Amino acid sequence: MNQRLAQKSFFWKATILGTAAVMVCAALLAVSNFRPAYAQMSVTPATLPAFDVISVKLNNNDAAGGNINRRDDGFHIENVNLSILIRFAYGLDFDGQMVNVPEWAREARYDIDARVAPEDMDKFKHLTGAQRSLMLQQILTDRFKISIHHEDQQLPIYNLVPAKGGVKTSGVKPVDATKPGQFLSTGDDHISMHNQPITALTAALTRATQRTVIDKTGLTGKYDLELRYTPDNPDPAMAIDDKSRADTEAPTIFTAVQEQLGLKLESAKGPVDCIVIDRIEKPAAN
Repeated sequence: MNQRLAQKSFFWKATILGTAAVMVCAALLAVSNFRPAYAQMSVTPATLPAFDVISVKLNNNDAAGGNINRRDDGFHIENVNLSILIRFAYGLDFDGQMVNVPEWAREARYDIDARVAPEDMDKFKHLTGAQRSLMLQQILTDRFKISIHHEDQQLPIYNLVPAKGGVKTSGVKPVDATKPGQFLSTGDDHISMHNQPITALTAALTRATQRTVIDKTGLTGKYDLELRYTPDNPDPAMAIDDKSRADTEAPTIFTAVQEQLGLKLESAKGPVDCIVIDRIEKPAAN
């Protein structure tokens, strides 16, 4: 199973750890403990609080963007299509990791309120990242009757390797010891990181390129870097705001990786962990 990093900037400003979290560095650090539930097999639904109320309504307002928020009593989800919610609940990096997704699940957007009983609020507030994943999966199971299984599929991937001339130390910099902490910020036009391993970069590149990226750089330790690019095919689960682009003349991600970092994305094929949707239904009216 490929390594995943759950630090993401979602275009709907996903604030899974609370309504105060926002995009960029603070939010990315806040969601760093959010992990796919299947990565921690000791966690089972039996250990979780049950939802007291789950309301699902079709959103027809044609608004851009949406929200996934965790509040003290549950989840508040607004204007989000089901395929993105599946990605979030199962910790997937890109749409290609989902098989048998019906078209309506990609197009229809929903407003969802899922709340636990008052006596379970304290327990809900202290859930781990894996447990939050399972709680979201409960919504999908209860209201959309989803059933899935995992399957490794041979898919196109990228190997991240040193480019001709070698890694640029001006782009992949040794950690600045005077700068405290660590962060990873990603959007549909940038990857910025401080005090992170190269696997953090490959995880971000995986989401940006919509293919699994494997680290074959030989780089160890932790690094600082800043990558700016213009997306060819922006991920719908990444920040999209043309007005906020720092450099609208930035090159494609493939050119940017080579010119700015001294690295290269080489095409290959390899096993990718996917979820196959065996069953999914449109929700019944509340």
